[in-house]
Amino acid sequence: MAWLDDNLIDALTFILVKNSKVKLNQVHIFESSKATQLFVENQTAYSPKINFNNFKYIIGIYNYNSHWHLIFIDNTVKIFYLLDPFKIKPKQLKSKYEHWLKILRDRDQLLDSDKWRYDTYAHPIQEDSFNCGVICLMSLEQILLKNDELNIKKTPPLDFLADYSTLYSYREKFYSLIQDKCKK
Repeated sequence: MAWLDDNLIDALTFILVKNSKVKLNQVHIFESSKATQLFVENQTAYSPKINFNNFKYIIGIYNYNSHWHLIFIDNTVKIFYLLDPFKIKPKQLKSKYEHWLKILRDRDQLLDSDKWRYDTYAHPIQEDSFNCGVICLMSLEQILLKNDELNIKKTPPLDFLADYSTLYSYREKFYSLIQDKCKK
């Protein structure tokens, strides 16, 4: 089974957002290379023209040690979500959240700092060594579908199977999405 590279992750992230109910102008999508620079290399520099407060959602999938992670930021309720297909470590979640606040602070865009919080999604755990990208994309798709259910009191769990058959079916689905876009 092939590992999803950054080009596929970026293309599929865009396609999933475009195919959701969320309007594209309400979402900022970090390219995976930029998300990796920001959340792995802890850089804070980013295009100064972008005001993150103008977006409802901010999405990034980054790679750390050959393993994909999903960041989903809900600006409407000020929640920073981090999803690790294996299992999130509380220290890792807090560290990435604090770095996000630093990015906002450095840009003078940290509004309502006392209202921000961080969380993760309950999700099936990756059981192999190569489907982390697929699980991030499956999770993103469900998050976007459940965007009306997002609220500050309870984060809805992601309910999909992470067995071989389901992951293979999603790989085929993602392949078809890319093929369809290439035909147009």
